[in-house]
Amino acid sequence: MPITKCWKLLAQYRFRCAMFCMAFIPMISISGAANAEQQSRWQIIEEKAKNHYVYFNAWGGDAQINAYIQWVAAQVKSKYDITLIHVKLSDTGEAVSRVLAEKSANNNQQGSVDLIWINGANFAAMSEHGLLLKQWANKLPNFAFTDPSNNPTVNFDFGLPTQGMEAPWGQASLTFYYDSLAIDGSVNNILPRTLQELLRWSRHNPGRFSYPKPPDFLGMSFLKYVLVVLHQQSDETVKAQLKQTATAKNTAQVLNPLWHFLNKLHPTLWRNGEHFMQSGSQMRRLIDDTELSLAFTFSAPKQYLLRLTVLIYLKVFAVMR
Repeated sequence: MPITKCWKLLAQYRFRCAMFCMAFIPMISISGAANAEQQSRWQIIEEKAKNHYVYFNAWGGDAQINAYIQWVAAQVKSKYDITLIHVKLSDTGEAVSRVLAEKSANNNQQGSVDLIWINGANFAAMSEHGLLLKQWANKLPNFAFTDPSNNPTVNFDFGLPTQGMEAPWGQASLTFYYDSLAIDGSVNNILPRTLQELLRWSRHNPGRFSYPKPPDFLGMSFLKYVLVVLHQQSDETVKAQLKQTATAKNTAQVLNPLWHFLNKLHPTLWRNGEHFMQSGSQMRRLIDDTELSLAFTFSAPKQYLLRLTVLIYLKVFAVMR
């Protein structure tokens, strides 16, 4: 049934935890330009990029993101004569497996994947197998605008150093939204703005909140958000472990507060926390069907940033084909 929803940011309840990254699959070199001055080098890249195709492998499950990539494609075609083709993926692992298979077959020149929108887990897998070119992202003209010296999300992905193997093309915040007809502002139904308020609200409104089952990226992002918030008051040595590789020694120290919180939260969730939705789209449907009153997304309006920057990033990849 139709319902009026008020999409408002929960000002104290946001976590900037996703950096949309593009990874460069090395297929050919750009010899002749590396030793030139940066401007001259970039002019050579621009010239080589003309009249080339770039196959951008990216998740195709969101209409807003797909429309944005189409807009980018029109811009790079008009400005730089590059044909950008969005290869829509249901799972980024599909493209990762394809690249790995091509490398195993010694196909290092005619691969089917040029550019990939990558998440942390897939970045780790591709980095481990040597599938990505190193030290190219930090040479892009606009890379300085990402503030790499003060922005850890540029230099680390899934706790691994990026080593210039990926470039951000946008940034998003985990943004909560709610059904304004269901959250009426009564004593036990005040909009939660902190993690502890969320737990208290869910106890008073059982079954009205949940999160997608990991490894769905929204579900994982919610758990990471909870983990970081729970450790805000922890000792600095403990907080530092959040960026380190998991070991037998630090796993319990880092994760036990998360398990303790989830043990309190899960009984209050949709279906008593015994069953979880499989995706963000299912979570949206449950809001539309009024089964849930509170949910979250990365795809709120105006979340896709750095439009001009992404145009510059895209040009470099055309020299591969």
